[in-house]
Amino acid sequence: MTAVPMTDASAWRLFGRDAVRVPNGIGQYAIWSDVVRRARVGGSPAWQRIIERVQRRGGGSLFHLVCATNAILNDIPYRSDEARFRVRDRWLDPDSFVTFGGDCEDFAIAKYFLLRRLGVTEDGLRLVTGVDADRVSGHALLAVKLDDEVLVLDNRYRWPQPQDQFPSFRPQLSFNETDLWLYR
Repeated sequence: MTAVPMTDASAWRLFGRDAVRVPNGIGQYAIWSDVVRRARVGGSPAWQRIIERVQRRGGGSLFHLVCATNAILNDIPYRSDEARFRVRDRWLDPDSFVTFGGDCEDFAIAKYFLLRRLGVTEDGLRLVTGVDADRVSGHALLAVKLDDEVLVLDNRYRWPQPQDQFPSFRPQLSFNETDLWLYR
């Protein structure tokens, strides 16, 4: 993948870092492309119940939908890929996640597709992967843009947090369904 510096309003500054969009990069990101394809097929009864719960709790406000999404999905059990599948990394679609639980990227993926299903545009969402320097480990979370503020939905926190609450997180990639950004 080659990053081309661009003046691009869609490249959010996240966690104090600038991004460059990777032209046609999302097509090269096979693990995400596969999840997007599987997520569009889904609709299990368990997933439908989650959607209904978030709609009831979230009311009409986008902020409340974001809060309800984070809180409700964070109640799903955390399960590492190594313990469950005996592989280092596997990304689950929302149906599989709500049925079996998952790890950090599975929480972020389910939150992404739940908010998309509830009408949030892909321009307002970024699935972010990076490194948490405090834990010396990879981590994934969801960033949501509400007006001029970016809130972070993380499986470790019940409520959305402002991005400045993550001083040790270093983003590497962010993406939605059509674009991919690299962070410097």
